[in-house]
Amino acid sequence: MTNQFRAAGGGGFDKYREDSVASRSPVTMADALSDALTHPEDQVWPDHTPWSFETPTPVQAVLQTAPAAFEWLAEIALLSPEPLGTDPEGFARIRLTL
Repeated sequence: MTNQFRAAGGGGFDKYREDSVASRSPVTMADALSDALTHPEDQVWPDHTPWSFETPTPVQAVLQTAPAAFEWLAEIALLSPEPLGTDPEGFARIRLTL
């Protein structure tokens, strides 16, 4: 599975040959993700995590988002969220472990 950018050869990837594509969705990955986040009642994964990252060692990332996100950290407990306060522009900073 890949997105249109990589399938077209973007980012230094080889362009996929049309005859090697097994299935193509009319919905872009960005639209699918947006739909999943804006319509959680339609989720098809109520009992398990829909995605994960596999890294040889734990990787941390800092997310910048709305300050209201601090109220929802329990929802992403599997990512060990660590609130880091807000930045000068007022965005919440949250460290995640992937």
